[in-house]
Amino acid sequence: MSTLFSKAKSIDDGEFFQKLYEDYYGKLMGYLYKRVQNREEAEELTQDIFYRFYQRYQKGKVDLEKTEPYLYRSAQNALYDLWRKKGRNPKIMTMEPFEDIHHSFAQEEEKLDQLLVEELLENLSDEEQKILDLRIIKGYSVKDTAAVINRPEGTIKSIQFRALEKLRRELVGGV
Repeated sequence: MSTLFSKAKSIDDGEFFQKLYEDYYGKLMGYLYKRVQNREEAEELTQDIFYRFYQRYQKGKVDLEKTEPYLYRSAQNALYDLWRKKGRNPKIMTMEPFEDIHHSFAQEEEKLDQLLVEELLENLSDEEQKILDLRIIKGYSVKDTAAVINRPEGTIKSIQFRALEKLRRELVGGV
């Protein structure tokens, strides 16, 4: 997909957006449909994502190399906005298949999750990232983490708590 973004300056806007739409509409639509369980609502959210992207592009506020993360982040934010508006719990799952999607939901969700995690972690300090990596990803105890980082256990707990709070605010706040 990066070739599309690198060639975007050499092709006309219509061709670029047609290809972008073809490449991402199904992925974003499937992701949104699985969570809202309403085809019309998912279609509306997906179209709105592309419309907002186009508006930002026209104003020169789009870094084409970051188009893919922007679209996925926009999908996540659209869900948060919808759930806040409806007062709905965001942990909704459905077993109903979506016939029009030819992509694997699991792969797309994994990619989205990876992009979101990377983006969120960029907002943390190196020390916060290291502590979360050791404690959450690698499963180290507080004592073991303190030994690796050479900081007191209380400091590890405090830094971990503050880092998780930052992440929670970012997610719930719909950055």
